[in-house]
Amino acid sequence: MLEPYLLSIVIVTYKSDVYIDDCIKSIYEYNDLGIKLKIIVIDNSPIDYLPIKNICTKYESVLYLGNPQNNGFGAANNIGAAIVYSKYILFLNNDVELIEPVFKSIIKDFEENASLGCVGIRQTGGGMSFFARYEIPGGAKNIKVKNKLGKFDDSKHFLSGAFMFFRREAFIKSGKFDEKFFMYFEEPDILKRLQNCGYFTRYRHDLKFLHKIGNRRYLNEMYSKIACESLIYYIKKNQCDNWKIIFSNWLWHYRKLRFYFFIKFDYSEIFKINRIIKYDKSLFMKFRNEKGY
Repeated sequence: MLEPYLLSIVIVTYKSDVYIDDCIKSIYEYNDLGIKLKIIVIDNSPIDYLPIKNICTKYESVLYLGNPQNNGFGAANNIGAAIVYSKYILFLNNDVELIEPVFKSIIKDFEENASLGCVGIRQTGGGMSFFARYEIPGGAKNIKVKNKLGKFDDSKHFLSGAFMFFRREAFIKSGKFDEKFFMYFEEPDILKRLQNCGYFTRYRHDLKFLHKIGNRRYLNEMYSKIACESLIYYIKKNQCDNWKIIFSNWLWHYRKLRFYFFIKFDYSEIFKINRIIKYDKSLFMKFRNEKGY
């Protein structure tokens, strides 16, 4: 039987114990809900990753679950959400640290508005807190203007997946994370479906957390290719008519990085980016042919 909690926090990890202990410690330090909170760590490693498992077993409120089939980030989050019953669910990246109490304040927002489905807060330490929605005609142009998206608008923006605080009922009604996304673009997809169910999202600039992401100029080639595959699936699923604008801005990001590494004389990164661009172009060419253009 599912145990009742006010909040369950789901953290997905894969073959790394670099951040997870600090993440859990920060939850304990700034927990303003006491025993009403449960932490679930889903480990997507091929086998139980003992360093992570040993860290989790140190904490009474942490439940560790190995998920060796590794069917993706969204699928692992869905597993975590199903294990423990709670009124609210927070999906948290494993490289996140809380730096202040936030739970009670966010839950108060939910209690004051039954149509509120998801809340995000401000990222510090790197990364953006919200992004332009891709299906808005011309909206993808905002991606070019880093950190200048203006005030959060639920109809034009979506929240970062590093910290997504859901009303459980809204999360379930929206259909949970689409498990066809292995990773990337789960956020705009589920938040669009959330809106279609009559809920809205809110961004709290006054609350913040630390996101310890590394230098995103240095790309992981495999992950970059997965990201493009996810983007094309998102475009198809949501029938984004402005896909040419999206693709143009997508390539612009890589070309900007290529110029950066050209100035630094880092030719190995340039060659890597060229391979990524070639792969992404092939995917979009295939998509264009499917569209009959």
